Amino acid sequence: MNDVYAQSKLHNNMRVIAECEQIAAGQVAAVRVIIGQIGANLGRLEGEIASLKASIQAERKFIFDSVRVFFLLISSETEFELRLTIIFQTRSRAFAGSY
Repeated sequence: MNDVYAQSKLHNNMRVIAECEQIAAGQVAAVRVIIGQIGANLGRLEGEIASLKASIQAERKFIFDSVRVFFLLISSETEFELRLTIIFQTRSRAFAGSY
């Protein structure tokens, strides 16, 4: 009778182990799917980050170039105004001296 009980208990334990293996295999498969999705999302996010970095760099260059052009224009206008002032002062003096 002990042999029958032990055999029954052994079969029951083997069935429980088989169920645990199935559950574990299902969980491993689910984890692999999640890892695959994370990998895909990670790749997409890395691409977006690279794109954002390129956009930021382009925006910085645009701002720098705009400020540089602005100051070049201001300095050119100032230089131009200064030259005009000198020319007009020189001509005014020459014109005033001709009377």
